[in-house]
Parts: sequence; C-alpha cells; structure tokens
Amino acid sequence: MQANPRNIIGLFEHTLRYVVPIFQRHYVWGEEDQWVPLWEDILEKFEQRRDSQKTTSHFLGAVILDAVKKKSTRETSRFLVIDGQQRITTIQLFLAALRDFTSECGFPMLSKAVGRALFNPDPELMENSSEEIFKLWPTQFNRKVFCDILNAGSFEGVNKAYPLIRLPRKRKTEPRDRLVEAYVFFYAKLRDLCANLTEHQSKEDTLLELYGVFKDDLSVVEIILGEQDDSQEIFNSLNSHGKPLSQSDLLRSFVFMRAEKSHEDRDRLFDHYWIRFEDNFWDIQTRRGNLWSSRLDLVTRIFLSSKIGVAVDAKKVHLAYRNWIRTSQPFQTIEDELRSFAAYGDRFRYLVEPLGNDLFSGFARRLQVWDVTTAYPLIIYLFEEANLGKLVMSECLQTIESYIVRRLICHKDNKEYNKYFPEVVGRLRKEGPSHATLRKVLTAGSGATREWPNDQEFERHWCSSPMYNVLQSGQIVTILKMIEDKTRTSKTEEVTITHASVEHIMPREWSDHYPLNGEFIPKEMTEDWFYPQNEGMISRWQQIKEKVQARNRTIHCLGNLTVVTQPLNAAMKNGPFKNKKSALRNSLLLMNRYFDGLETWDETEMERRARVLFETAKEIWARP
Repeated sequence: MQANPRNIIGLFEHTLRYVVPIFQRHYVWGEEDQWVPLWEDILEKFEQRRDSQKTTSHFLGAVILDAVKKKSTRETSRFLVIDGQQRITTIQLFLAALRDFTSECGFPMLSKAVGRALFNPDPELMENSSEEIFKLWPTQFNRKVFCDILNAGSFEGVNKAYPLIRLPRKRKTEPRDRLVEAYVFFYAKLRDLCANLTEHQSKEDTLLELYGVFKDDLSVVEIILGEQDDSQEIFNSLNSHGKPLSQSDLLRSFVFMRAEKSHEDRDRLFDHYWIRFEDNFWDIQTRRGNLWSSRLDLVTRIFLSSKIGVAVDAKKVHLAYRNWIRTSQPFQTIEDELRSFAAYGDRFRYLVEPLGNDLFSGFARRLQVWDVTTAYPLIIYLFEEANLGKLVMSECLQTIESYIVRRLICHKDNKEYNKYFPEVVGRLRKEGPSHATLRKVLTAGSGATREWPNDQEFERHWCSSPMYNVLQSGQIVTILKMIEDKTRTSKTEEVTITHASVEHIMPREWSDHYPLNGEFIPKEMTEDWFYPQNEGMISRWQQIKEKVQARNRTIHCLGNLTVVTQPLNAAMKNGPFKNKKSALRNSLLLMNRYFDGLETWDETEMERRARVLFETAKEIWARP
C-alpha cells in the first residue's frame, strides 16, 4: 500500500471520485463530538494565519482508499473509501457551506475555486455524468440529501428543499437529516465569523484566509491499497475495535466489495436484492441455545449451512462463507449470489411470519410450535432449490413433521438438530432431492439424537408418558387439534378455535369426585408423597401409594387430555365426570363427543381413549 500526506484541497483537486461502498455505515457524525471540535481546529489555524503566526499542518486522520480499475477511458477514476468516509463527508459539507456563503457575500471567484473541490469538470466527457460529476458519492441512504445540498447552490436552496417543520403542540422543530444539520451548522459558523469582524478586517480576506486553511493547514494521510492488499480484511480489522461487526455485516461488505470491483451495478443489486434486509424485521434478536443473534445473522448461517450441507459455527459464518465462495466459486455473478440469498431470506421471513391459510403457512406455524427452527436449512432448501412439485413438497413436509413430532412425543434429544438437518441437505444434494430420498435418509438416522421412533416406541410414549408435564401447552393443543382435523370428513363443518386450552378430564385435584379402585381417598393422600403421622396411616398409605402415584402420572397422559375454549375450561374446573361430560356437550369438537356414552372415567378409560387417539396419530405422523 502507498501512504501519502495530503492537504484537504489536494485530496479533491484532481478529476476523481470517492465512492462510499454500500456496506459502510450511514453518516453519523454530530455537533458536539465532531462538528464543534472540527470547527475549533479550523478556527485555531485561521487565527494563526490572520495574526501572521507560523502555522503547522493539523492532522485530521487517515483515509484508506482502494482503487478500482476503470472499465472504459470515459469513466472517471474511482476509489472505494474503506475508512474515513465520515471525515470526507463532513469536509465536503463544510466546503459546500463555504462555497454558498462566499457566493452570497459576492465573491464569485472564490466560490468557484471552492466548488472545484466538490465537482469534477467536463461532465460531457464522462461515462455517467449524473454520478461522476460528484467528487464524493455516498451510500444510497445518504446520497439524495447529499446531492441535493451540493446542487442547491445556496443556503436558501437547502432550506427550501429541507425546511424546518414544527408539529402542532411541539415547542421544538423536527430534526432534519444529519447531513442538512451539518451544512447548516457550518454555514452558521461562517456567518457568525464574518458578523464579528472589525472595521479594519475585510470579509473577502477573511474568507480567503479560511480557504487557505483548507489548502495548506489541514491534512490527512491518504493510504491507497495495492493489488495484493485485501481490502475486506482491512475493513474488518479497522472496525474490530468499535462496535463488533455482525456476521451479516461482514457478509454484506464481502459481497458488495466484490460487486464494486467486478463493475456490477451495485446500486441496482442493492435496490433489487439487499434493501429488503434493511427492514427492522431483520434486526430482531433470536435465541438458539445460549447464543443470541439477529434474524439476518441467522438467515446468513442458514443459507451457508444449507448450501454446503454442513453445520456452521455461528461465530465463523463469514470466514466459512468467504472460503466457500473463493474455493467453490458457486455463482457466476454477484447477482446470482444475491438472488439466491434473497430467495432464502424471503422464505425464512415467510416461515417466521406465515400470513396465509395454505398448506405451507399451516406447516410454518406448527413448526414454531414445535420449536424446531433448526430445520429451516432443510425446509428452505426443499422450497427454493429442490424443484419439487406441490404434491411431492406436501409429502416432504409431512415426513419432516412426522420425524419432529414423533421425536418430541418420545422425548428425544434435539441438541444435534443444528448439525443433522444441514447434513440431510448435503445427502439430498448428493443423491438428488425426492420424497423417497428424504424418507430414506431420515429413516437411517440412529441413536438418541437422530433416530425416527417406530410405531411401537411412539405408541408406548403416547399412551404412558405424562405429556402435560413434558410438552408445552401450545404443543399439546396443536397435537389434539390436528387429530380433530383428521377425524373430520368433507361432510363435517370446519371449526376454527381460538384461545384454546388443555383440559384434564379427570382433574389434578381428583379426591372429591373420582374414587380409586372404588374408594375415595383423603385429599392429603392424593399427592405423590405423603408423610403419615401414625401407624394406621402408614399402613393405609403403603396400600395405596403406588396406585396414587400411578394415577397422578396417568392424568397427565394424552388419554386424559382434551382441548376446550377458555370459557368451557373455567366452567368445568374440578367437577365430577357427569358435570364435565355435560359441559363438553357444548363443545364443537368431535373429539369431545367421545365422552357422551361413558358413565365413569378412570385409568382404564384413559388408556382406552389414548389408544383410540393413537390410531389417528400414527396416520398423521406416519413413519415408513
């Protein structure tokens, strides 16, 4: 790299353009921390010059630039601003204010001289004069306002384009764009400076001396990277000491840095593909295990893990992505790369915010209930790359859900899902995506972290495990509602239930109305543990202990659970079975008609109903 000291005007004296890449931050400098100190530095040098004191150059910092090879002789030489864009932008706004103030004061030659630091000459010889005429070309977020300020040509023109607005019942005016505020700040300082001149001080000489400060007394170190320098690595290193760059920040800089250098239309690429990721939706933090990350960071990880078929460390996504791009060269153009990433992003957003009533929306909503977002790499791959028909896609989703739900019911560990589902994608890429291949891969999984439970294991847990204590309420409601939907025929009215809750048919406080083997048990003996006070109570507790504990386990099994609306739930409470049966007749759900012909409700009936429900469950969540 080359490092050269340059005065500020010298930085802008040649026909060239400084392009701020899209991945750079918006303009964020403000009055107290940056504008006031800069003005004080300029004023100090100005006073030294006015008093004929010897001055030394004031160093404003470094500007790191990356030269971009011209694509035609008409194109104006272009440099990417890797570091220093806030400083350059502020100097440009100060010079715009100085140009306009000198013009207002009636010094057209000085105004013209200052203007040469803002605009390139000979626009008729340029490739794209609307852009290349500007010495500085900010990011899209700041570009319009910046260009409006420079093109306005006067303080009044800027105020007309961006007037002060005071809302009703507000004392202060609404804040204007930060670029406008910077221009107004420096213009006001120039006006105050000239308003306080003595009768022996010339306004023109004062402004000439101020211009001389920019020509001779303010400097930067201009660092131009060589061909062997990695501008991406330098950008990352420069930003490592401030607010840490996220994995998606690093991805954006990596992609658009290459777009700049490959002469692809980075503005069009940004507008067509990336701008969707500037929405607040993508800033929301999500949690996976103990790690929090933004949704944009998450979809970046999902995209890469799906593409390479291997789980990616959340803290090394950018490194793995860069290596993948450089070694595999999976895309012919940056546009192909962004098109694929945007498609993944759109599908991810639909998974998170399903809006329709179609098959996919229902599946997406249930996937959130199952709390298995780690399946997103597989699901998005199937939708965006597998080219499956609607029927086959439906079968694939049913298979994935069967795998997830069966493992959920059987209490299988899901800690390996983040590794397993990308591996499934890798197998599908290798063997060819199809429903048959998906079933084969999932069926071949073994061990507690990957096996797909068979019917025998599924039935054992379905009928005997206390699901109410294991699953979330929303998961139980969804499971029972899916069974309800499966039992309905085309002749049955569709029922939509909102605010549904889980109801125990035999309540958790069962002592008053539900005898155990024909006898009512004292309430104090209906807990899993009881501490008798005398020998008679010890004997009684030993006789019923195992049966009480078995009942307390059974009442939380699926055979004793149903779905009701909140009003029904409140009405039923801990009443006897005949009262509960009467209340359930008000339910619109077919599953609650099951109880109409029963006279008693005990462990035998619970197990019988669990097996009835299971016959439907194994059809919904079938396994090969």
